[in-house]
Amino acid sequence: MTNKEKALAIYNQRMKQKNPAVVEETYQYFAATFSFPPRVSHEGMRVAMEMIAQRTPGTKLDTNVDKYVDERLLDELAREGLFRKISGKS
Repeated sequence: MTNKEKALAIYNQRMKQKNPAVVEETYQYFAATFSFPPRVSHEGMRVAMEMIAQRTPGTKLDTNVDKYVDERLLDELAREGLFRKISGKS
């Protein structure tokens, strides 16, 4: 069973959806949205921080995402081959 097959089975179960086209469309939407290995979108974080700053006048917020996001652990796991192993790619 592939990850897609697992995801479709979960969507069918949780959504209680009878239309396979809707389930497939849901899968396609979310498959494109999430990255593997899981990474934070630096652009998305920057935009979110700018929105927070706009909603809170007078707040000084450093929008340098690298100050808040540390992906060194993910980088190390990638170097060790964990994500290749999980995805089944050698």
